[in-house]
Amino acid sequence: RRKINALVHPWVAARWRTLVDAAAAGGAQVAVIEGALYADKSTGFHQLWVTVVDRETALQRATARGGLTRPQAEARMATQLPPAEHAKLADVVVDTGGSLADVRARVAELWRQHVAPCIRQAGDPG
Repeated sequence: RRKINALVHPWVAARWRTLVDAAAAGGAQVAVIEGALYADKSTGFHQLWVTVVDRETALQRATARGGLTRPQAEARMATQLPPAEHAKLADVVVDTGGSLADVRARVAELWRQHVAPCIRQAGDPG
């Protein structure tokens, strides 16, 4: 896995940068990149948002949508950074527990707090 990651991760980070630069050239002020394995700021982005959920909910979700058995999901989680450590790397932590409507409301509020103030309004001298 380390060898594969060493090959793939630099390419993914470079590709993200290309896509973000293209979006900015096209006038976008915000770009959102989803990348569960890239929980640090080494890619140079302005904000790092990390999602967290309690272990039991994560296991239930992994087995329900991912076709994994509980032991497989537990083994996969054991290779990942623990949620508390993951959250320490973040500018913004999003708790994804609860319903989808709950999570959407949380994200909307966090967006208003952390992203909206950074977006220039039309006509602002930038």
